[in-house]
Amino acid sequence: MKLIKIFLIPVILAFISNVIPAQDIKEIFINPNSGNDQNSGSADYPLKSLYEAAERINRANGSGSVVVFLSEGIYGLDATVT
Repeated sequence: MKLIKIFLIPVILAFISNVIPAQDIKEIFINPNSGNDQNSGSADYPLKSLYEAAERINRANGSGSVVVFLSEGIYGLDATVT
């Protein structure tokens, strides 16, 4: 019985991972020193400000998960980011 459990668990997990699609996760990179808000927001072309990242997240309007990566630096805010 224990052998059946050991065999079935990986088979079931493999089946589930192929049937259930992975969620589309968008990544946004921000670097206050070398970024530019006209960039794509990728790791190679980061955004400069939290404001622009917030704008892009708001435009996505719940179309999936968004992970924001902050590079080391000072992020000055003179207003609330919404």
